[in-house]
Amino acid sequence: MSAFSGSSYGRVLRCAASAVLPRTQHESARADVGSALHEHLSDRIRLGLLEALDRLPILATQWRLSETDARIFEARARHFQWIPPAGAISEQALALFDDTGVRTVVGGRGEYALPPGALVPATIDVMWSEPEPLRWSAYQPGYGAPECPEGSVLWTVEVKTGLDVHVEPVEFNAQARLAALLAGRWTDAALVMPAVVYWRKGMGEWDVLPAPIDARGLDAIGIEVRDALDRVESQRRLLAAGEPLELVEGSHCTYCPAEARCPAKTAMLKGYLGAPAPLGEAPLSVDEARRLAVALPMMDRFVRAARTALRAHVAEAGPIDLGGENLWGPHEVEETRVVAALGEAVLAEEVGVWQARAAVRSELPRWAIEGAVKAHLEASGVARGVAPMMRRIYGRLGAAGALLTETKTQWSAYRRPPDPDELEAALRASVDDDEFR
Repeated sequence: MSAFSGSSYGRVLRCAASAVLPRTQHESARADVGSALHEHLSDRIRLGLLEALDRLPILATQWRLSETDARIFEARARHFQWIPPAGAISEQALALFDDTGVRTVVGGRGEYALPPGALVPATIDVMWSEPEPLRWSAYQPGYGAPECPEGSVLWTVEVKTGLDVHVEPVEFNAQARLAALLAGRWTDAALVMPAVVYWRKGMGEWDVLPAPIDARGLDAIGIEVRDALDRVESQRRLLAAGEPLELVEGSHCTYCPAEARCPAKTAMLKGYLGAPAPLGEAPLSVDEARRLAVALPMMDRFVRAARTALRAHVAEAGPIDLGGENLWGPHEVEETRVVAALGEAVLAEEVGVWQARAAVRSELPRWAIEGAVKAHLEASGVARGVAPMMRRIYGRLGAAGALLTETKTQWSAYRRPPDPDELEAALRASVDDDEFR
């Protein structure tokens, strides 16, 4: 079993401990649609576009897609126009071995049957070389390793069928960088161009480096992978010794399959239940889960009682000093509200009447506007552009008089506001008196 694979490499770079905790696999209809689209792309290479399109109902059945998901799958497949170049290889599973070589392995989608010596596997969605195609050393393609001709660039493409919210740009994308290393060494390519392609209408949305990665750059990725393997092994030793893992929380936790057994997620809950502080693997036991479910209503009441007690304390003694210029208590915050009657017309011109109408309720909140923008961009086959479109819409809302700024009182932690007298004293101390006067 490998420490990690290409799909989890980015998370392991941030939290090596996530690679040593037991993992829970998850299935979803959206993931099945994505897998079917990947298989359809392989059909385009193997069979050609027309025959690949004819096989769409077969793929929908093989992946057990519901009637609705099957329609979505077929529509997305027919709207996507890109066809990989002749001689391209798809869904190629490769692995880095302990002798620094790269060879083919069996498996994919995070599950691999690895031979001894295999360290890190990954599946390259699509690869090809240009201007000259890959050359095979044997009579039949697929036997042995292809060779990237001298003077040609090897392209390695990661195809993403979902939104780009959780996908890093290609220059920082660990999965794309690992794919470049494995494919580059497998084909002996001097130059490798990694790319991330988002499955959108037309030719898709391409995220490509400004220049290919050379041999020196591939070596740097190899060093990075070796360092990640060393850090994972260090965490494995800590786990075996019963010592605390070096856990790192962040956005990478969103789809981590080890979350249910991660001490960073369960330690506080176990402490509430009086369980020993976990060091390594820390799933909730059946009894702990039962007790937590029973205690949940009491915890809700505790939070409400705590807020009431804190408000009473602040009313009597003033804001609570949390240290470091931070206080807890009431403070004023400004909140911008969109006048729905005026904002709907502006939003409709940007994203369409139906999306705008769906966003409006008794008010037009920012999250609903952002949801309408994302839905509009996805339907238009565009992977990015939410932020500039939001800025444009809010600029137009302001010009139309559809924005109201209200001041509300919020009870929470906040930064101590600067004292005017202290600011003036600090200013006097930092400048010459004559200049100040």
